[in-house]
Parts: sequence; structure tokens; C-alpha cells
Amino acid sequence: MHKHTLSVRNYRAIHHADIALNGITVLTGENGCGKSTIGRWLYYIVNGLEEYDSYVFSAFKREVIELLPPMDRISSDFGLPYNERRDFLLYPKAIDLVLYTPEKGFELVHDQFVDTLDRFFGKLVSLQATTGNEKVLDRIIRSVDLPDSSRRDIATFIEQWRTVLMEGYAKLEAHFKSYIASRPGAFLFDEIRYRYKEKVNPKQIQLREDDIDLLSEEKVLQTYYLKQSIYVNSPLFIDCGDTHFLWAHLQKLILNDADGIKKPALLDEVRSVMGGSIREEEDAVVPKLRYVSADKEIDIPIEDAATGLKTFAYLYRLIEKGHITPETVLIIDEPEVHLHPKWVVEFARILVHLHKQVGVKILLASHDPDMVAALQSIGEKEELGEKLNFYIAKRNEENKHQFDFISTGTDIEPIFDSFNIALDRIEEYGRTDDMDE
Repeated sequence: MHKHTLSVRNYRAIHHADIALNGITVLTGENGCGKSTIGRWLYYIVNGLEEYDSYVFSAFKREVIELLPPMDRISSDFGLPYNERRDFLLYPKAIDLVLYTPEKGFELVHDQFVDTLDRFFGKLVSLQATTGNEKVLDRIIRSVDLPDSSRRDIATFIEQWRTVLMEGYAKLEAHFKSYIASRPGAFLFDEIRYRYKEKVNPKQIQLREDDIDLLSEEKVLQTYYLKQSIYVNSPLFIDCGDTHFLWAHLQKLILNDADGIKKPALLDEVRSVMGGSIREEEDAVVPKLRYVSADKEIDIPIEDAATGLKTFAYLYRLIEKGHITPETVLIIDEPEVHLHPKWVVEFARILVHLHKQVGVKILLASHDPDMVAALQSIGEKEELGEKLNFYIAKRNEENKHQFDFISTGTDIEPIFDSFNIALDRIEEYGRTDDMDE
């Protein structure tokens, strides 16, 4: 298996972290140490590298839409009622909906842009001829700020305005096509900031594949052996729609098929734990999921199921839909939160089997002794060896507000030493002191 490492330096709560991703990796540590931050940035980077061209295309479309004239407002100034100017609101959306393909993406946006200008300028000439409103026309001419534009008639003005807009479009297209050719890292980090509202200096973070650095401000490299990251920070996404940017992605995954490995034995394992299966509602306008017990006695919408069951439900759907592959990294943040201790162990067992049978890489953040112990014990039984890695976050000696992530290999004793602090606190806060009696 190829080796991947995520390194983070002096970013938020993280002082130093070199996280190996070659099997199942478990991050432990107190609240606020940066476990979730590591998971999110791995998600951003893996998907960003894989979808770089699409990210460029999306940014290009945003700039093209900004280039368009304020069509709705101009037509409103001429007195055009809303129902007649509604199309001017739809034209930018039509550009935004163009999907990226290397062969046709830019060409389709170009055609849509030209068609939009043709329709708008045609309507502008018609409105001016119908209303004779010279004040509105004068305002438009002044706002465009063409040389000597105040002395041009409308036909000449529109011809010059179109020329300026098409020149602007050509510059945008050339600019963003150059990004696809050269893959500057600065663009990737800017786009991550735009999409996820998180900012990092490229010098603070690095993803390596077989000891090759993939990230720099000048250029980012494609991964050869990681093509998708899936980040789950709560099982509640399964019934809450696309109210969160991460949840929207997960919703698409659990409802759409992919070409990955669909392991019937793994699905049987998950079904056994749930005591049933997950299916889609028939004839639903909006796809919805239901939990159906093995004996068919229970058939309920997934939103009515226990939260712990939803933890297994999303895993079931990701496997069933083919999204778990050897080129996937599955990132799960504290899956034990909603699970009974016996289900914690079952979840750990399924994760170990998922990695062993499919080859998926797994990054897990956990506070739970049962989860840590189960992964270590079952992983040892399944002979994962060096493919099982535990980390504990410890406060940096020079900066108490930052943490260093220390590898413990497969040794979980240092992790349990930190868990035992809770027992010490229970004894301290709960004991009855008889010394004064």
C-alpha cells in the first residue's frame, strides 16, 4: 500500500503533526487539540487536488457572471415589469449550471455568454425604441464609461460595449485555462477559503504521497493513489438535507451510485448490527431513506430512527453505493458519540473489516476508551500491523495553547493514561473525605 502523510505546523491549536495515512489512523486528545481540524484539511486537500480543474471552472463561471451587465436593473429602469424581465435573472444561473468537461466546458460557457448578450442587447434596443427614455440610456452609457460614449448613438454604443465585454471574457478564459495547465497552489488555497471559509498558509500544511510533497504555492501535484475523501462529523446529516456544506456532499454520496467495490459480506455485517436494512422510498419526488427491520415489522423514515442506528446507516449506504474504494480516505469524527458501548465495538469491527477487505484508508478521531481498545484488539487479530496507527495530542511545552501529535504506533497505553485522568477527577470530585471526622 502506498504511503501518505499529512503534516501540519503552527496552525490554530496544532503545533506539530505528521499523520501517517496507510491504513487505520486514530487521533486522540482532549477537546480543542486540533483532531477535527486535521480531518477537515485532509478532506479539503484530497478533494481539491482531485477536482482542481472543476474548482478552476467554478471560479471562472463566477467571474463570467460578474462580467455580465446588470440586466435586471437596467430593464427595470426602463419600466419592464418583473414577469417580463425574469429571464434576465435566469441567464446567470444558466451559466452557473454548466458542468465542467475538458472538451466542452469553456465552449458551453462562451456560447451561453454570447447568447445572453444577444438577448439583452436586443431587448435594450427594443426598450429604448419603445420608451424613448433618454435619461436611462444616458445613465447606462455613463456607467459603462466608454471613450466618447456620450456622443454615440445606441447602435454604436452597444457595438462598443459588446466588444469590451467580449474582450473581458477572452481574458478571463485565457487566465483560468492557464490555471488548469499550471495548477498554481495559491489558487487551490484561495478556493478552499472561498468554499469552506478556512484559511491556511501553504507553508503550514503538506500532503505527501510516497515521500513526494504534493503542495506548494507555485504548483500542486495530482495524487496517484488517493482520489476521494469522505468526511463525516455527525450521523445527523443523513436526514437533515444540505444545510451544511459537508452534509450536502454526503447527501449526494448516499443517494447516488459510484463504481466502487460493493462488498455483500460487509453489507451483511452492517445489516446484522442494525437488525435490518436501509432502502429508498419508492416513487418519492425527493429521494428519501427508510429503515426496514429484518422481519419487516418496522418500516420508518430514517429521520425517525435512533441516532446511533444512523451511524451504521450512513456506512451501509456508502458501501452499498460503491463510494468506498482503495483510493478513498474515510474521515470520521468521534463516531462513538451516539453509540451504546456494544455498538462502539461493532462499529470498530466493521471499520477494520472495511479496511482489510477493500483497502480504504480511514482517519478516525476519538475520545472513547472502548473505541480505541476495540480498534487495537481487532486490528491486532486481523494482523493489520503497521497499517494501524494511534496518535495522542499532548500540549506543547513552550506554548500551552498548542498541541503536538505524538505517534504511539499500536501501543494504546499512553492513550489510556490520558483517559485515566477522568477517573482521577471522578475520585477527586466524588469522594467523601473522612479526614476531619
